[in-house]
This record gives sequence, C-alpha cells and structure tokens, in this order.
Amino acid sequence: MSQSEEKFAENIQQHLSDSLDEIDQNVLLRLRQARAAAIQAAAQQENRNSDVIGLSFPGWLSPASTATAFATIAFVAITVWTQSSPLTQPMMPSTMIEDIAVLSSTDDLDLYENLDFYIWLENEDSAS
Repeated sequence: MSQSEEKFAENIQQHLSDSLDEIDQNVLLRLRQARAAAIQAAAQQENRNSDVIGLSFPGWLSPASTATAFATIAFVAITVWTQSSPLTQPMMPSTMIEDIAVLSSTDDLDLYENLDFYIWLENEDSAS
C-alpha cells in the first residue's frame, strides 16, 4: 500500500471507532438482541441437522442426501457391471479364422482351388 492509502485506511478506522462511541443505547440494545437471535437460530439449525445418535451433519450432508448419493453410485456400478463386455461374447469358429487367414494371405490362390482334394489326400495318408 502506498502512504496515502495507509493514511486513508487509518482515518476510516478511526472514524468508525469514534462512531461506535456515539451509538445510541437503544441501537446497541437492538444490535445485541439481533446477535443473540442469530446465535440462537444457528444453534437450532444445528440441532435440526443432528441425527438420532447425536451426530451433527452440515446442511448439505444430511442423511437423506447421503442415502441418495449412495443409491446413485450403486445404480451406476450395477449398470456398468452387468453390461456385457467384449470378453464374454462368443469367439469365432475356427473355420472362420481359417477363412480369414486364407483371404488375408498374399499367396497365390491357385493352391486353394483344390483344397478339398489336399484335405482328402492328407486324410488318406494318415489312415494308411
């Protein structure tokens, strides 16, 4: 703060302190009553927020709001947990996997034209 700002703040503080000495007794009495009423209202509000076993909760954390938050979290958790995941889906049959391997290979497809013959030939060789 600059020197002039400090002097200004001191002057205001002195003026406010002086004005407190000049307050009428009726005004002081009403201010004290208003303060006492505000303290009593705050104490009553705190008592209303207390639960059966005597715990005190802030206004935003009442037992009803806590139960609502818990129910919401439980609902979301159950919803996410019960959704089917990709791991639980059935796997592709092995014939489809073989077809994908054939179609994606860069080999000449002439060999695969007589694939039934080669399978039969292999079965004959293993049977002998």
